[in-house]
Amino acid sequence: MRASTALVDGGGGLGHVAGNLAMKLAIDKCRSTGCGIVAVRNSTHYGAAGSYASMAAGAGFLGLSMTSTPQPAVVPTFGIDSMLGTNPISFAAPAGRNNPFLLDMATSTIPFGALMKFWRNGHSIPEGWALDDTGRPVTNARKAAGYRRLSPLGSSREMGGHKGYGLAAMVEILSSILPGRPLPAESGKSTGRVGHFFLVLDPNRFRAKGEFESDLDLMLDALRDGKRVNPEQPILVAGDPEYRAREERAGKGIPISRSIVEDIRMVCGDSGAPFILELK
Repeated sequence: MRASTALVDGGGGLGHVAGNLAMKLAIDKCRSTGCGIVAVRNSTHYGAAGSYASMAAGAGFLGLSMTSTPQPAVVPTFGIDSMLGTNPISFAAPAGRNNPFLLDMATSTIPFGALMKFWRNGHSIPEGWALDDTGRPVTNARKAAGYRRLSPLGSSREMGGHKGYGLAAMVEILSSILPGRPLPAESGKSTGRVGHFFLVLDPNRFRAKGEFESDLDLMLDALRDGKRVNPEQPILVAGDPEYRAREERAGKGIPISRSIVEDIRMVCGDSGAPFILELK
């Protein structure tokens, strides 16, 4: 451990615990030095990347959060086998009048969880989101989940998929190679362990206090006030849909499909835990 950096071993436990500890550590180091960088190894799934970046923004800092995944699901450009995870990246920055800017994205064309949602709801997926075991596009969501071969962000080479592929590799380098978890050697094989990477910056080390937040407000307002293609469709910035959803969920609750409820019921039965959800 150094003044601005640290390496955390997750001990194979819940990634949420290791991720929370690591981001808090990065924030504390940022308060002291202006920059906190913490890598985590030997961890597991840590939930939503955006929740950690938001912690930094809540403290008045810029936050970057990314993670590898235990099982490959993304095919390299020009490849057939999945070799990388969906490897999400999240970045948050504090504003003044506005909610913090909050980018939270997978480096695949679609997150695997979203693909599962299409499957559960009986919907097909657009061509280019996923491939079969010969490298051809597949639109059946159930089959796509079974093949586990998502395209990188951008889909094909012609549509910029090599950029998503590059971003996924970058996340793997910072989240896996840097803290010491090598890339899985075999496509589709789960390692059971993942790594995370967190970076926190103090904007006041670059600007006078309040200037960064004020200028970010101006930028966000300008983006939203731009000329619209459809007058009925507002221009959004990263974080807007999530903040709106959080407000709605806080008032109306979280909708859960029947299939997910039944999955939870099965897990409760297998583990001996009480099932407390009731469909209405």
